[in-house]
Amino acid sequence: MKKLIYSLCLVGMMLALCTACSEDEVYTGETNDCYISAVQLGYMKRAIHTTTKEGKDSTYYITFNGKYYPFTIDQRENLIYNEDSLPKGTRVSAVLATITSQGYVLYRTAGRTDEDWWAYSSSDSIDFSQPLELAVYSTDRSAIRTYTMKVNVHQQEPTDFEWKKMTTTDVFQGMEQMKAVVNQGDLYVFGLVNGKMKVAKKSSGDDKNWILTETTGSEDAVPITVQIMGGIFYMSTLQGTLLTSNDGQTWTVLDGDPVSQLIAAGGRFLYALNSEGKICRSEDGEVWIEELLDDQAAYLPSQHISSAYYIQDNGNERIMLVGSRNSLEYAQDTACVVWSKSWIGYQNENSDWMYYNVLPDNKFLCPQLERLTVVRYHQWLVALGGPSLNGKLSSLGTCYVSADNGITWRADYGMSIPKELQGMEEPFAVAVDDEHFMWIVCGQQVWRGRLNELGFENKN
Repeated sequence: MKKLIYSLCLVGMMLALCTACSEDEVYTGETNDCYISAVQLGYMKRAIHTTTKEGKDSTYYITFNGKYYPFTIDQRENLIYNEDSLPKGTRVSAVLATITSQGYVLYRTAGRTDEDWWAYSSSDSIDFSQPLELAVYSTDRSAIRTYTMKVNVHQQEPTDFEWKKMTTTDVFQGMEQMKAVVNQGDLYVFGLVNGKMKVAKKSSGDDKNWILTETTGSEDAVPITVQIMGGIFYMSTLQGTLLTSNDGQTWTVLDGDPVSQLIAAGGRFLYALNSEGKICRSEDGEVWIEELLDDQAAYLPSQHISSAYYIQDNGNERIMLVGSRNSLEYAQDTACVVWSKSWIGYQNENSDWMYYNVLPDNKFLCPQLERLTVVRYHQWLVALGGPSLNGKLSSLGTCYVSADNGITWRADYGMSIPKELQGMEEPFAVAVDDEHFMWIVCGQQVWRGRLNELGFENKN
């Protein structure tokens, strides 16, 4: 049984000595007679909510050991907390705890000065559902030190990807051939309205307000080809000329060799398809050099092309190129063609583009989708698009996720498209911002989603 300390005299003595272990007195961190050195929680139960095969909600419980969630003890601020929050659904209202201390430990609900103190015992459970105040007094009862202890529990499942509808706006009314990009934290959506290119911009930190602007110098522009390199916008035109802009509004023509279509941008080079359908690169957008391929150029995509550039954990830079070959000439194709280029530092010039041959046992391929869009999200590549070229898949029906740099693509692998958008045939654009939010603009709707764990912060 817990021992409740009823003695008003003892409580009075404790309050009178609350400052005895302050930094200005003898009994501070410089003494060893009143402090907590370690805290560890025991076994706890966690409620798991799931759905049965019949579609009914179901709940079951698992037990796990709290020792895998260590506690930080801030001796300067007298705070005790777990930086790695306990899983969602963990019951902390009655938990055994091991508190290692120099001195005797009492506790009560933090902020409740009218509440009695309880004597700590490792064999008695404690209610950690609210922050606690822990008092440690020395064995000779000449000093006391108080801590505030908080047990953090996730309110969301870390592995869940959650969407939120941000707004419905007429800014995107009538916009076609949409392309979304993030540049220096700001989100831009380019598109054609009645044949003229416009750009809608949302500033970083402002999640609702969009500013629509006319562009200049962008005649015959193809907005779906917009790329960013070094903070500068680049885009190709129907005539094969290349345009550049510092702000996405005012565009100028670059004098150089024409290209068929701008398809990607890395940290140092732009990439395009030339008039022969081969990949070429340029450092300035004017002089283009044909790239090396490890397979036949006939396997390169020519329509519904999307790319993603990213730096891997090992420091390698990589560009993924995904798209479809001409559907009339290659009617036998049932999946996208995938190419990859990887390099370290300035070895870019000597790196070949590698074609991913389709192996017979690979059942998880990226389907051929109209308006295919591929983005890098967390450690994944995510592909989504309009209806499939064979008509079997609906528009915005599924996210196809690759966790192995484009080799396999699994449907709804921890991520799905908002139900309200599924099946919509309207133009759309997708981008990922610097805070790990994925944005989907479809028609006049704007949605934002994020993997919960990427939004978690350490809290004390």
